[in-house]
Amino acid sequence: MKALFLIIIFCLFGEFVRAQQLHPFKETYDQVLEPYYANTSYNDTTVRWWVGWGSILQSYINMYEATGDKAYLNRFIKHTYGIQLRKGTNEKWPAIDDDQQFNYTGLLIRPMAEFIYIVKNDPNLYNTNLFPGIIPSVLSNPHQTILGYGDFANWLETRVVETVDYFNDEYWITSEFCYSPMPLSPSERNCADNNNCSSCNCPQSAAINFQVSWAISMLFLSSANPSSYYEYTTKAITLTNYFKSLISAYPGNESYTWWHNPAFREDVSHGGIDIQLPIVAHSVYNGFFDPYEMNRFAHTFTFNIWDRYNLTLHNNVFGTDIDCSDDQFLCSKQIPINGNVNYFGPGEILTWMPMYKYDD
Repeated sequence: MKALFLIIIFCLFGEFVRAQQLHPFKETYDQVLEPYYANTSYNDTTVRWWVGWGSILQSYINMYEATGDKAYLNRFIKHTYGIQLRKGTNEKWPAIDDDQQFNYTGLLIRPMAEFIYIVKNDPNLYNTNLFPGIIPSVLSNPHQTILGYGDFANWLETRVVETVDYFNDEYWITSEFCYSPMPLSPSERNCADNNNCSSCNCPQSAAINFQVSWAISMLFLSSANPSSYYEYTTKAITLTNYFKSLISAYPGNESYTWWHNPAFREDVSHGGIDIQLPIVAHSVYNGFFDPYEMNRFAHTFTFNIWDRYNLTLHNNVFGTDIDCSDDQFLCSKQIPINGNVNYFGPGEILTWMPMYKYDD
């Protein structure tokens, strides 16, 4: 089944792959993305700004891990510094024109936490000096002289922890419900703090795709500095167990299925966010998801999402095109494999590709 993942990639990007005979992927990435983002404002308040920067910062991390080229870390540092300047001395960024600040902040924080993890687990990189001029040599809030990658990682860690702690204080319900999608009101906080959700007004849990970025961030931070972030490890374990409580073994093909909420099956798009938690947890804390569980997640793609008989892709983790929220663009139709009709669909499918290593 591992070959199936490679076939899907080829089918989705056949023309693109052929173009790479003239323009290798790395150079194409640089030509397309860097000019666009080089002079982007950090003061936008739209949803696109939040989601876009979370994705681009993650892509810099992915490109560094794929190529070992520190130029991608330099770009990451340049833009992360600008994004953090916008936050100023606040625990969080200014409000956006949407009610999903918890979700979008998590997507923005996650690659920052991974950068800290990468640098602090690589002594050579940690002690390597930065190329001059990427960012100022002295930063504030907190005050930090910046000579190398390790210095910036330490400065960034303080600011990321500040944001994580704020959302843990304001959005965490209990170990049973984990995070709320909105800050808890005083009455909700009193209810949660007294562990009395069964008889008073605790809020509902956020959808799992809202929560996984925070779990991943805490996994990276606690792994980079275990003695300082024991509470993060505890919360990440709680979130991992919460996710496990949502998944079910699908009869007949050794896969996993789960629901976005009580009304809708999990769609491919949100599912691609969800599975990042087992991927990172298995890599960073090997005991959180064992190889058998990882194999079941891989089967969710190869047996359910991919329709091997009709050579198409279904829009939810059950392998059907029904009972999926109409709010999700992918749920209105099947996902054409060539991307000619629904250009968004194939990109969402690619978030599942890291599962190939866990397939049979």
